[in-house]
Formats: sequence, structure tokens, C-alpha cells
Amino acid sequence: MKLSAYILTYNSERYIGEIIDKLSCVADEILILDSGSTDSTINIASQSPKVVICYRSFDNFKEQRNYAAMKCAYNAVFFVDSDEIPDKELINSLKKIKEEQNELKLKAYSVKRQWEVLGRSVHAIYPVVCPDNVVRLFDRRYVSFADNSNIVLLRI
Repeated sequence: MKLSAYILTYNSERYIGEIIDKLSCVADEILILDSGSTDSTINIASQSPKVVICYRSFDNFKEQRNYAAMKCAYNAVFFVDSDEIPDKELINSLKKIKEEQNELKLKAYSVKRQWEVLGRSVHAIYPVVCPDNVVRLFDRRYVSFADNSNIVLLRI
């Protein structure tokens, strides 16, 4: 199974190199959808041979996410935010899915997300309890973003 990964960026130089490094172990392509960064985000991202860089002015997250998924080369799509560094357990889980499946068996997979702010674990940011579970891996033929934060299944 081939896997695309995407990251929405805007002045994301702080973590982008580490995120790309982690994703390079599992993704067949990494799409960077940038909204006009003025820092070194693009320079850092362009160092990886797996990275494809696209530009789109930011209007809202829904449209950015849908556009990024559309630009991905493969139907299996994984994404992280530009301040989320995948840990070893997540990368190993993605590798296992790739090794065991020709295509995604489920239309969407959620990831348990643990928040850290200023180096400390967060247990709640009202109204969200942490850790939370968010969809981060999906088959783009069936899944699309309905609003700024939710995913809707298009076909079952």
C-alpha cells in the first residue's frame, strides 16, 4: 500500500524538519501545503526527496485539508498538524498497516493524541478532554472534511 502524508504549514520552521524526518520512514510522499511562509519552512521541507510542496492561500482549515487530500498521490492519506511530532509507536502502527494491507480496510482511523503545552502534559482544554482521539488516517475516496474540524464519511 502506498501512503501519502500531508502537513499544512505557515511559518512552521520550528518542528517541520523533525516531522518530515519521522514521516519519511513510512510515507511514500509528503505533501507540504504552505500558506505563504516567510520563515525557513520551505527551505527545510525541500531538503527531503519525498516532499512535494504546494501553495494555497489560507481561507479556512476545511478547504486547506480538502485541497491537500486532493493533491496527494495516493488514496491512503495520513496527516499531522505542523506542531505535532509523530512518536515511534504511531510510526510503527502506520508501518504495520502498510505491511498488512493492500489498501485501507477501514475508511478512517483515529489516533490517540496527547497534548503538551510548554513541555507539560495537558489533561483538558475546555471543552476537550486530553488525550483525545482524532481521525488522522483515511481513504480519501470516502472521507472529506465537512467543517473546520470534523470529518464526514461520504460513502459507506
